[in-house]
Amino acid sequence: MEPSIEDSMEKSDKEKTGIVVTPTIIDEQAKVRDIFTYTILITNYTDRKVNLYAVVNDISTSDGKQEFISPSQLDRQTSLARWIKISRGVTELNPRESTELSLEINVALDATAGKRYAMISFPDSSNRYAAEKSVSGVGSAKVLINMDVKEVIVEKAQISEFKTTRNVYTKPPAIFNIAVENFGNRDIAPLGIIYLFNRRGEEIKQLLVDFSEAPIAPEETGKMALEWDTGKQLGKIKAKVELEYGDSKRDLMDTIYIWLIPSRYLIGFVAFTIIVVIFLVIFLFRRTYQPHNKPTVRVETTANGVLDLKNKK
Repeated sequence: MEPSIEDSMEKSDKEKTGIVVTPTIIDEQAKVRDIFTYTILITNYTDRKVNLYAVVNDISTSDGKQEFISPSQLDRQTSLARWIKISRGVTELNPRESTELSLEINVALDATAGKRYAMISFPDSSNRYAAEKSVSGVGSAKVLINMDVKEVIVEKAQISEFKTTRNVYTKPPAIFNIAVENFGNRDIAPLGIIYLFNRRGEEIKQLLVDFSEAPIAPEETGKMALEWDTGKQLGKIKAKVELEYGDSKRDLMDTIYIWLIPSRYLIGFVAFTIIVVIFLVIFLFRRTYQPHNKPTVRVETTANGVLDLKNKK
């Protein structure tokens, strides 16, 4: 009679010795903010009771060598060990006893792209201090973690300001102020045009907007001021800005309006208005004025010498 699968598994378990951890290798590709959860199975195949402590270290593979590094020596951007959450208390296991531990890896929000390596070892020690002194946990059960953090490119920006120094210009130049805020994680250099149209909707001028000489860093705002010699233009002007940025050529647009009234037209308009007001006042005065006729009082004396003050026509 052939042995069953259960018998084969039981036999293989009996052949195991020492402390066995499953899985032994975790290999992942990740992005910032990713969260990974695992269940670590630990079995004591020895004939004695053990006290296990989880010790986590980063591993450097520079020059082809493995070097164990304490998480405190690296920042959260580069330390895989600092992204790892696992119970650091003692795990007591009797002979042939198993237990499960929860393992969680939270990739940091500001993690830099690249490959990261870490090891979780479970040395049998009398206390945590002694376990951590073993560093690499030579001879102990361990889990190797390989994580390749991929760069996530975020291109996001907006025009936070597009305006002129004033709404009405009586003489050149007109000055356009534009500000672009970068909400992404890559430098950007917006490029585009400010299109100017007269009151008939005809395009009269283009102003180049180019941030290539001063790229805008993440979480920063780039500002630029552009001058336009208004020339002999008169009336309401429409200004429309259209920009592109990033590898995906994202668009930014905004529109404002200004007035161009040369001083000679303004002076003439004011003078004309004053003259019209004066003539209107005179006209209204003449239409509404009426002189008052005072009654004539005649003083006469009666025959007896008494004054007669009655009005007589």
